[in-house]
Amino acid sequence: MNLLYDFILMGALSQITAMSLTGEFGEEVKRCAQELLKHRLVHVIASDAHSPDTRPPLLSRAVNEAAELAASDSLAASLVNDIPAKILAGEPVEIPEPMRFKGLH
Repeated sequence: MNLLYDFILMGALSQITAMSLTGEFGEEVKRCAQELLKHRLVHVIASDAHSPDTRPPLLSRAVNEAAELAASDSLAASLVNDIPAKILAGEPVEIPEPMRFKGLH
């Protein structure tokens, strides 16, 4: 995770899929996604939609999870709305200061 931290300090942005955060890919992936969010190492939550049945384009559960972890509804909403819109528009993105990873909490 600290390698990602270093990349972010150099200007990179990172993305996780909604289903990673909500546990559909297993508990280990969920814990990793949660730690990334807690350390402000996530800038976009994507639907990773493939079909309406097996991988639907639902983000609401992930936004709720992110809001709880970040203790901020507005930050969680920006991960699926504002930041992706700015990236697509080629506009600069302001992100919170990332935190170095020191082990599982």
